[in-house]
Amino acid sequence: IQLLYMYIYILYMYHIGEHSTVFQAEAYAVEQAAKLLIDGGTKNKTIIINCDSQAAIKAVDSTIMKSKTTQRARNELHKLGKESNVLPGRNGHSALIPLL
Repeated sequence: IQLLYMYIYILYMYHIGEHSTVFQAEAYAVEQAAKLLIDGGTKNKTIIINCDSQAAIKAVDSTIMKSKTTQRARNELHKLGKESNVLPGRNGHSALIPLL
């Protein structure tokens, strides 16, 4: 996960298992980015989350959740969206738009 917060670049690395898919890693990264912002007390800010996985973007934005990983990412984005303004990402395949 890479975060640019107030012009400070922060890199986080996680090991999510030997047999995890790229999709699971991307969805997990979105979940963790939202969690880090929530746990850091981020409120009343404008937040842009960029994700270059089209599959993860579509899954998190879907009304039908097919995996626990996707559901957890969506839940964290909802929590974050209650306290801050989460905008679509500008890079990657598409925008990550949480349904708030």
